[in-house]
Amino acid sequence: MIITCLIILGCEKQEDIIIYDDSYYNSDYGNNDSSSPEIYFTGSIDNVQHNYSTNSSDIQYSYGFGYGSSFNPCNSIDTSHTHSYGSSITRKDTTYNPIISLSKQHISYIGDTGAPDSTFYNFFGLGNYTFAHYSNQFGFQLTFYDSNGKKWRTDYGTANQQNSSISIINVDKMDDPSEIYVLISFNCTLYDTTGNSIEVTNAVYYGKFKNFEH
Repeated sequence: MIITCLIILGCEKQEDIIIYDDSYYNSDYGNNDSSSPEIYFTGSIDNVQHNYSTNSSDIQYSYGFGYGSSFNPCNSIDTSHTHSYGSSITRKDTTYNPIISLSKQHISYIGDTGAPDSTFYNFFGLGNYTFAHYSNQFGFQLTFYDSNGKKWRTDYGTANQQNSSISIINVDKMDDPSEIYVLISFNCTLYDTTGNSIEVTNAVYYGKFKNFEH
């Protein structure tokens, strides 16, 4: 879990709290059916080709969010909200541990707890993005669990993504305006907790993202 807290004293300032957890709050799980698009990942990880799809009997998907808030320390009234949205491909077992998990962080806005669907949709605009890390928690974050259950992340170790790239290349709206399916292409470096690294190349992820509290 990453918890960043910046406190500035004085009644004209705000306290900004950003909370992100790659297990996601209020995660939901689902299986592909005839009414849902196929969710999939394809790409090379540590020079081994990986292909996962919800069309397979042992694969399912999940989606969820992390959240935070900003408030005035003089009256403790919420003034803005901050969310990150995640999408994962998981195995159908009792652990629900993701194989591949992508989150996009952070969206900030003034208003009710849930972002307007138009704000949520625009947060996933087409184009190039960066990977988030400890000193700049904006952009994408990728988690991968290898066959031994070891976790690798783009923001572990040095979090150096100098030669990495990530782009949203298509967004599909659903009948429910709080749900979208996003096609993402990327190359990046993953790290374990001791700083070892592996490369992800020619990767494509198509996953479901859902707005907060809808």
